[in-house]
Amino acid sequence: MKMVTDILDELSWLACEAMLPGGFTRAGDGAEEPEGGLVSVIGFSGDRVRGVLGVTAPPEAIAATHPLAGTEPALRDEQLYDWVAELANQLLGRIKGGLMDYGVTLWLASPVVLRGVSVRIVPRPEEGVKKFSLRGRAGDLCVWVDFQFDEALELERVPDHARDHCVAGEMLLF
Repeated sequence: MKMVTDILDELSWLACEAMLPGGFTRAGDGAEEPEGGLVSVIGFSGDRVRGVLGVTAPPEAIAATHPLAGTEPALRDEQLYDWVAELANQLLGRIKGGLMDYGVTLWLASPVVLRGVSVRIVPRPEEGVKKFSLRGRAGDLCVWVDFQFDEALELERVPDHARDHCVAGEMLLF
């Protein structure tokens, strides 16, 4: 059985790759956090789990990930603030979906955006604090997850036929 931290690591990288395609590559573990810019954090809780996910990057890097990047007129600051919040929300949503495959349910808070803040992340993988650094043409981006969990938590994949939730990309009609 995989360790909880290994599963979280895998799900986090998959979320980053899905939300930040082409233009971003994994940076080494020793990569520094981007200097000053935008920070978004979103908290979560669940049965025997809780924590926070954060995203930090300079405005140029956030703009490069925006769905309207490269269009006219240029993106306004408010659009970047909204987008960095939504980026954190969607990254955590993808991780949540992956954890549901292991029977873990998360409840997400609303993301918060901080401007002009410099963040230093101190990874502690054994405690569930992981940092995911990415290099991009428009600037570097850092995602971190502080995943606190009950020591007795064991994750075992729920068989596909017993899955009772949708996955990213599936449609649900009401």
